[in-house]
Amino acid sequence: MLIETLTNIIKKYRIETEQFLISEDYEIQNEPKEAYISGDNDSNMLNRLYIADNLTVLKDLIKTNIKIDLIYIDPPYNTKADYHSKIAVYPKNCVRNFPKIEKLAYTDYKKNRTADYLDAITERLFLMREVLSDKGSIYVHLDWHVVHYVKIILDEVFGKENFVNEIIWQRTGSQNNAASYGTNFDVILFYKKCDDKIWNNPTNEYSKEHLNSYFKTDKDGKYYRLNNPTGKGYQNHTRDFGAGPVFPPDGRHWSVSQNEIDRLLKENKIVFTSSGYPFIKKYLDDMSGKNVQSIWDDCIPPRKSSELTGYATQKPEKLLERIISASSDENSIVADFYGGSGTAAFVAKKLGRSWITCDFGSSAGAIAKKRMLSLFDNFQVYRPMHENELHTKALYNDQAVEIENDFLKAHLQIVQQNKSDTDQIKIILEKLTYKDKSCLSLNKVNTDKLFEILDNDPLATIDLWEINTGFGGVFKPQMIIKRDNNAKLPVESEFVCEKNKRIALKITDVFGLTLFHDWVIE
Repeated sequence: MLIETLTNIIKKYRIETEQFLISEDYEIQNEPKEAYISGDNDSNMLNRLYIADNLTVLKDLIKTNIKIDLIYIDPPYNTKADYHSKIAVYPKNCVRNFPKIEKLAYTDYKKNRTADYLDAITERLFLMREVLSDKGSIYVHLDWHVVHYVKIILDEVFGKENFVNEIIWQRTGSQNNAASYGTNFDVILFYKKCDDKIWNNPTNEYSKEHLNSYFKTDKDGKYYRLNNPTGKGYQNHTRDFGAGPVFPPDGRHWSVSQNEIDRLLKENKIVFTSSGYPFIKKYLDDMSGKNVQSIWDDCIPPRKSSELTGYATQKPEKLLERIISASSDENSIVADFYGGSGTAAFVAKKLGRSWITCDFGSSAGAIAKKRMLSLFDNFQVYRPMHENELHTKALYNDQAVEIENDFLKAHLQIVQQNKSDTDQIKIILEKLTYKDKSCLSLNKVNTDKLFEILDNDPLATIDLWEINTGFGGVFKPQMIIKRDNNAKLPVESEFVCEKNKRIALKITDVFGLTLFHDWVIE
């Protein structure tokens, strides 16, 4: 019954995608709301963080002719489970081992049928094919729950002939289950769009055991192995290895040119057996390593690492490094439409790629934004076109100011020293409070834990705050005030602003909630 339903789903979205591609009345759904420029370099603003529904993002990209060389997605697995993030808060009397608040990150299709899941993923996969360049590839990361169904969808969307690999990724060590075999792996399905895919052959270093078994060492302790200079198939030609012309053995031919042999002789890289047969000495330093196979057991997520953000289902950087290095080039665009904590974008930037990442969750968006800011990258934050900052009320009492929206309320001091053409402005953060304890959707244990911390330190949940002088609609902060390496938050910022210019202030908490306020210097 489900296979019949899946067949109908594929037919439906094949037709709908074709109709969408020729439609002319589509309106762009998302626009840049924030822009971050590192120094004076604004050359690459292809980098985009979308906090939006990935369906609208894909349609926007298609209609604006953005082409992507690599898509990696780690969509929900239809596990019907809740996934929680462990989010650190930073009380001022704490210097390490910061308390963690457990918060729901997302629910994986808990109340939906498998057919609903397949409907959603099919629609998006058809659109993903359209944003891929002709040299592009897609990696779809799943587990046992639905990988067999999604494989059928991918065969239909990309064509069975464009299937490249099923990669088995070992995500944990041994699992102890008395009733069944331990399940300790995920599956990554790898498809190309066309024959001419980007491919940079990934290799691994040889293990010590392999080296000791298959390599020799010279007097300096350097590893090498002996390679046969012939190939299969007889050819009646000769090579001179220093003692005159030599014919290849029966059924073989010399696979190395005479010029290459002359070079190797000068470098003492030709050795002879006791019978006088030549071999080429190839040093380990001259080898790229062994080709990576389709079972990956060397990218297990670290239990403790500086790369961990606390976000549920975060994948290790090493895993993404292998995929991005293999299937994209420098200056390629790499995209992840289920971006979570932004690991794909983070690794893409470090490898010299442009990136697009997308997630509808404010918490995921805040984590991804913070990670990209740590790399001093240029990027824009896109949100739905008609989504505005939550309505903010401000109450001024001389220098004391209270600003609030539906969720947050901040107390601060704004000190303004008037000059002829400019003003000296100082902003001092004093307190951040929550209008309602239920706005964070925490359970009682975590709610009580958090508000006990806030009673002692009302700034403990501020992640960063930003100031844009000359605000003109798109938030472009010149000052981004973050916690230092000891997680201490600067609470004062002083700057100069021209008169009649608009200042915008944005405060972001560790859960991704924001408080925005703008005003004009008079």
